[in-house]
Amino acid sequence: MNRLLNLFDQQRFEVVGGERLCAEWVLKCGGRLRWSDSDKWLTDYNNLPSEKATNILTIQDIDVSGTVVMNVGFRHLWHVKDLKSFKMHDCKYLDDNSLKQLQYTANSLQHLQVSANKNITDTGLFHLVKLVFLTDLHLKDLPAVKDKKGTYEQLQKALPKCDILFPDIDGSNVD
Repeated sequence: MNRLLNLFDQQRFEVVGGERLCAEWVLKCGGRLRWSDSDKWLTDYNNLPSEKATNILTIQDIDVSGTVVMNVGFRHLWHVKDLKSFKMHDCKYLDDNSLKQLQYTANSLQHLQVSANKNITDTGLFHLVKLVFLTDLHLKDLPAVKDKKGTYEQLQKALPKCDILFPDIDGSNVD
């Protein structure tokens, strides 16, 4: 069932567009989002604006913490034009390929949190070097990342304008 929630529906995309379809995906999987013209988080699928209104709306922030999102669902991000922040905390189905899919947000994503995800490895984190507009990156509780310090250093070198917080390094807060 969780996989079905994550599948990209091309026919639905042609009817409602990328932003609306991504919003539907996030909400159906149990996440929340914020439109660029709003300061309120949307958590209820039934409170989505009409399909006609979403043609002019853009998603600014996504939080999929504790949800059933998985890498196959990240195709929904391909059509989000101006995503600024993305939070992925305690998502048991996320893996390295999920982080690779974030490259489609590289022209806009500024804030990213990847925490308490047990299947994310060093390799997955290296995909983040393509996110050149990141200003904040918060990494925490990633037990499958074996070389935390080395990964941190490589990310810091590749993303010099990004403030990287990775407190798991030697149990200290490195920034």
